[in-house]
Amino acid sequence: MAEYDIFWWGKQISHLSDVDPGYNDPKNRQTRGYGLRGSVELQKKVKKVDFAIEPFIRYWNIKESKHTDWTWYGVKIGEVYEPKNHSTEYGINLLVRF
Repeated sequence: MAEYDIFWWGKQISHLSDVDPGYNDPKNRQTRGYGLRGSVELQKKVKKVDFAIEPFIRYWNIKESKHTDWTWYGVKIGEVYEPKNHSTEYGINLLVRF
């Protein structure tokens, strides 16, 4: 299995008011990125039961978010953004079907 995913839209919320109640909770929109997935399933049938092992990999590449204001009691003290980032997951699924 191979898959290409388009990242259309996302929102990151930084809960800075948990640190100091005077801070706002900036919300950053993300609008660009992509993902890739791949896996191979190997099966073994034994009577009425199927056993399978499926190694997989998942990758995301997300571009930098829009910048938004960071305030302290309503006064702008800077701008914040979610930086460009990527992540990779890999693992193995073990399956039993009957």
